Amino acid sequence: MAVTPLLWPPFNGVLIGPVKAKRLRHAEIAECGDFSLIETFYDKVRAKEVTRGDMSGYAKIQHAILRKALISPTYDDIMKVVGQYENLEGCKERLKAFRLEADREEDATEKKKKQRELEDLEMQYYSVLPGDFTGFFMAFALQIAETDIKSIGDEILLEAASLAKLNHNRPSDNIGGIFTPFNCADIDKRAWGLDFEKHKDDNGTRRRNR
Repeated sequence: MAVTPLLWPPFNGVLIGPVKAKRLRHAEIAECGDFSLIETFYDKVRAKEVTRGDMSGYAKIQHAILRKALISPTYDDIMKVVGQYENLEGCKERLKAFRLEADREEDATEKKKKQRELEDLEMQYYSVLPGDFTGFFMAFALQIAETDIKSIGDEILLEAASLAKLNHNRPSDNIGGIFTPFNCADIDKRAWGLDFEKHKDDNGTRRRNR
């Protein structure tokens, strides 16, 4: 959890720094939103399963993680350096007003249109910093490279869920490796979800074969 004194992150392909940042605790990560490091946003992109709402939601999560992780300069300091802070402050106010307007819209067609416009505005607000910079600090803050979370697949998760039923423990208790508390919660949630889906299908097959 210690602050790392010197980091040199990429920013549009050029290394900048030094930057101070911290790794996030489980509670801090949970405050940033609901996401997984097992089935990631980019996995969904490759499978062409993302919506505009997914993109906006993931951008919000990145924004929240960087705000918590960056120590010096802060997130707002960096926005000022790249000349976007004032634009974002104005955008934040427009977001609040537009979100209220979209929520109050009663016509279904107009509501859907306003929701798309809101998602575009949120993308503008939450996606100012370049991808290499946000990706660097996502990996650092969540300790992705220092854990074995990226080696976990559906087969391992299903086996872990089966063992958890036998051993009366959590799926993450049955997988060896280096995992943070956030990783363990991620494994448990994903494993139980896959197990539920598997047995739901099995039950349906048995009913059809009767």
